Amino acid sequence: MSIAQLPAEILAETFTYLRWGDTSRSARVCKAWQPLAFANPFYSRDIVINTGDVNAEALAFHWTRFRFGGSKPIHFGIQYLGHSRLVEKELIRMLRAAVPRAKEIYVTIHSFYRMDVERALCPSGGAPHLENFLINYKTEDEPHLDYYMPLGKNLEDKMFRCGPDDEPPSVPSPCPLKCAMIYNTMMPSKSIASFESVTELWFNNVWNTHMDDFPWFLFDCCPNVRHLRIAGGAIFFRNAPYSEKQLDRVRALDMLDIHFQSDTMRGLFTHLPLNEVKELHLVGVDGEITYEHALSRMSYPLVIEIASGEDRVEFNITVRCKQSGLVRHFVEPYSNYFPNSGNTNELLLDCFMDQISELRLQTSIWSFVNPWLPRDEHMPPESVPYYPTVPRLVVSVESEAPHVVSLPTEPLSLPKLEWLVLKGTSVEYGFVYVDARDVVAFANRLTTNPLILELCGAIVPQSSYDILRSRFQEVHMNHPWM
Repeated sequence: MSIAQLPAEILAETFTYLRWGDTSRSARVCKAWQPLAFANPFYSRDIVINTGDVNAEALAFHWTRFRFGGSKPIHFGIQYLGHSRLVEKELIRMLRAAVPRAKEIYVTIHSFYRMDVERALCPSGGAPHLENFLINYKTEDEPHLDYYMPLGKNLEDKMFRCGPDDEPPSVPSPCPLKCAMIYNTMMPSKSIASFESVTELWFNNVWNTHMDDFPWFLFDCCPNVRHLRIAGGAIFFRNAPYSEKQLDRVRALDMLDIHFQSDTMRGLFTHLPLNEVKELHLVGVDGEITYEHALSRMSYPLVIEIASGEDRVEFNITVRCKQSGLVRHFVEPYSNYFPNSGNTNELLLDCFMDQISELRLQTSIWSFVNPWLPRDEHMPPESVPYYPTVPRLVVSVESEAPHVVSLPTEPLSLPKLEWLVLKGTSVEYGFVYVDARDVVAFANRLTTNPLILELCGAIVPQSSYDILRSRFQEVHMNHPWM
């Protein structure tokens, strides 16, 4: 039987196993294949228009994908910072058509098209499927111009209204919107009906944005927000001190992520009860006072984790307090860490080392962070890093290749260490290979104490188990698949 003789149902099912690019090429083979390939739900589910797609041919192709999806929910995105007559003619029109079907909308576009975009986001039928939303207006850099809020047109209540036009505004329509990301746009002070379901809100503005006061209107617009991420330049706190009702809104947050200039970061800790928020992500922390405020409700035993960031420009120091359940994430630029730098994190100084019950490190950042870890005050500065009370060390062993991974060679003195955990992390494979002799040598660089070894996703050949048992008093295999 030739492929031309296959029943259409079987051929259509075959296309569902193809990747997006292969499906696109299959649709161009012949007219008989085109509707079968386009019927693949993956083909019309994710439509993202980038800069290279803003031409007549590419947009016509995306329109075809869009139409073959019928009325099925889609993920729709625009990432375009240029200028073209096709934006108003085709791109905005496609955005307007996508809103009633979209589960996710992500729009990053030049602010020149702001009014067109916001009109497109106000269809008569609303956005009944919308779960995640991002809008980000960009413009040319103007480093000498300070922006004062508001930057853009207020988002109107009708933008995300669900249901018929004649529905009374006092009766909110059911809407699944949970996450809204608003960039360089002023939020309204009144409540938006469909924003009442938002639990995660991003309100990010350019670095030279100035606000007279803390954006309390965010709590009015999104009364059920629990995860709040805000970023910008400066806040002047004109109306401080604040009422207890306002401060309680901050205390009720499960997570607060803040990124501002250093003076504003200090002001946030001065005027708001940030030390009572369960989880804080802090970017731009500078100075001993700010660290003291951030850690004021945290006490022994502490768990400290040092991990590399996704962009390799920053790394993260996370502190967890077992008693209070509080979590603090400090985002650290690599550029702050150079000889004689005064901008390093206070958590890496010896004043905190007696409070740590568990230390977590990644192999990818071990060599970099090793020189900055605390030293014994009675030893010369070039001595081995020293944590006198840490009983548990968790090491994330990273690798994306199926070969044996070497453990760090830089020493770390842990005289009270009792438990060593090697945790294999590989996105593709889910495990890593380690050599038993290398594991023993690594443990000896930490302490001479008898240890308990736990292997979690770090595989040692079974023939080498005797080598491990000769050094460790207990060996536990705790792999995710066991």
